[in-house]
Amino acid sequence: MGPAKASRRARAVPAFIAPLLALALAACGSGAVKTSSGTSTTASGTTGTTGSGGSSTTTTSPPASSTASCISSAAPSAGSSLTGVEFVSAGAGWAVGPGRILATANGGATWQMQLSGSQHFGSVDFVSASDGWVVSKTHLLVTTDGGACWKYAGEPQAPLRSVHFVSPSVGWGVSGGPVEVPTPSGPGVGSGGTLVKTTNGGASWSAVGTAPSGAQGVCFVNSTRGWLTAQDAVYSSQDGGASWQRVYAIPTRGPVATSVQCAAPSGVWVLAASGEAAAGTSPWAVFSSQDGTSFHPVVSVMFYNLKSALAPGSYPGAISAISPSEAAILGFTPAINPNPGGLSMASSSGATARTALTGPLAIPSAASFVSNSQGWVVGVGQSKASTGYIEHTADGGASWSLQYTVP
Repeated sequence: MGPAKASRRARAVPAFIAPLLALALAACGSGAVKTSSGTSTTASGTTGTTGSGGSSTTTTSPPASSTASCISSAAPSAGSSLTGVEFVSAGAGWAVGPGRILATANGGATWQMQLSGSQHFGSVDFVSASDGWVVSKTHLLVTTDGGACWKYAGEPQAPLRSVHFVSPSVGWGVSGGPVEVPTPSGPGVGSGGTLVKTTNGGASWSAVGTAPSGAQGVCFVNSTRGWLTAQDAVYSSQDGGASWQRVYAIPTRGPVATSVQCAAPSGVWVLAASGEAAAGTSPWAVFSSQDGTSFHPVVSVMFYNLKSALAPGSYPGAISAISPSEAAILGFTPAINPNPGGLSMASSSGATARTALTGPLAIPSAASFVSNSQGWVVGVGQSKASTGYIEHTADGGASWSLQYTVP
């Protein structure tokens, strides 16, 4: 297993980032990044399943043809952003966005389109060079051959927003309850979904009835130990989700949106963002724990007077846990044009080495680092007509190379 999978982190772009991008770009006079929103639909056919705590949920069966055939590509949908990236080694990686799944076998020197179509692919998770999953607005996709063939998996009654697997068969996900900045018709940042689990690679899902309500993010380092963010707090499980204990209350005076990433054997990194935005800033912070129990702030900006290093941007971008003691943290500052997207290579003690993103990628949406020197970032440029990019660093962010531009 390569270094990227040893840390077992969740690489999905936080669902709350897209609305924050729209607010940020509108505030500085730019157009909003093209992203999809709204409630997903599911395929027909349902079967009842029961969660570990006795709570039941409905699992939607994959389309009948999907178990026998690969999904066929079609013309990619409109929208040029990239929203998810995942590397399992220094060579093998995937990137996803609206209408496209991209893959590389040589560290990004070349990228190939594995699947295209009308679906909005939002996030990607692989446990090896063969076994992976992609979450779209409408379906969960699965591959067992590195993406040469993608098929439909099962889907809970409420659509999956993110997944995190620890093996080809065992994984967890957050179902329903999109986490987003308040809108006249949408939920607030404190909203969340239901924690669900699969033991058959995503063919069926069951609700984890013992989990706290309002789940926002989940990650596990193995089949038994994991962490969950819900209701402005971090929870830990030592028994595969059968029971949960609150280990940290996020210091906030209001609801926040959160994402969590694990780093084996017991490291945890949490990004928390407020839905507030004023004067070109949206308060956010990153918290860290090496033992999975004792947390402290690492970086922040205007986040309830926390004492920490300054975050690498006035708006949150993405995090990539490298180890229990190291993580790559990205942000951006839309009030300044050109936007100096920033990277902090942070340690759990709070020490950071800050650099700037260079090249056309100004607003990072997801990152995957396989070491403290080598990593990939996907995102868009700052202008209203910006497109999606993949950039790579081999020296911890001191320099960047543009690897891919969405046509």
